Order: sequence, then C-alpha cells, then structure tokens
Amino acid sequence: MSLTAKTALLSAALALAVAVNQADAYVKTNLAVQPLSATSDAQDLMLHADNNGSTFLYLEQQQGAMLSVYDVTHPGSIKLEASVPTGAHKSFDFLSAMGDNELIEVAENSRTSSDADLMVTTTLEATAHMAFLGPINDRYERVPRRELPDRLVLAVESRYQERIGHG
Repeated sequence: MSLTAKTALLSAALALAVAVNQADAYVKTNLAVQPLSATSDAQDLMLHADNNGSTFLYLEQQQGAMLSVYDVTHPGSIKLEASVPTGAHKSFDFLSAMGDNELIEVAENSRTSSDADLMVTTTLEATAHMAFLGPINDRYERVPRRELPDRLVLAVESRYQERIGHG
C-alpha cells in the first residue's frame, strides 16, 4: 500500500476519532475498523472510546506480535500510550462489541484451532474486572480478574494430573 493511501487511511481514522469525541448523545464504545493499514507494518486497527471521554487507537503490528495504543482524544496532540508485545505469532482481527456467548465461541474456536488446552478471553471493557477461563468441565467460567492467576494455575495443574493419569 502506498504512503499516500496509508496517510489517507490514518487521516480517516483520526477524523473518525474526532467525530466519536463530538458525539454527545451516544458514543459507541467499540468501533471496529478492519482491515486498514495506518503504518507500514500495521495489519488492523480499532478506535475505542472509554467512559471518561478519551479515545484510543489500537494498532496491530508485526503480524500480531506487537500492539501499539495511541491516545487520539485530541487529534492535534496524538500520544503513544503503550507499545507491548502480544506473544501472538500471526495477525489477528479486532472484533466489535459482542455478547458473552459470541466471545466464548470465538475463544473456543481459537483454542481448538491452535490445539491449546485452555483459553482465557475478555473484552477491553471487562479486562480489569473479569475474564472467561475454559473449558473447565466442558464450559467457560466467568472469573473475577483478581482470582484469574490462581484459577489458571489450578486449571493447568488439573490438566497435567489428567494427562499423567491421576485425575
């Protein structure tokens, strides 16, 4: 994709950020925009307006291995908030708002296609408060965020015991 096209796409995303910030009556909290490339190595991007009036642009980069987060609340002063490795080994898609059942279905499909034993999934809105862990007894359990590390360790230990024939 040419630099001009990338610049136009980023400009469109920023214009959309301004429109989201100016919507006083209702702000859609998850806005999925896919697949667009705003930088030379971006595969996907998403605008997210939080409940505090801030708007963030999430950029998937390096085939999913890096996630960069920009504060675009004030388009005249865009600021890189974070750039973190995801551990992903292939590109992914941002998903728009969905219910718990759809989220769990996507997680389970991802788990089975990657041959993983367990999956943890959550949303941007819920990540500080809860996640789903599963499958445990053939279902996903809603787990408070503060309990997630301990519950995940217990689930891994249980899987290990099953494999060695003690469970």
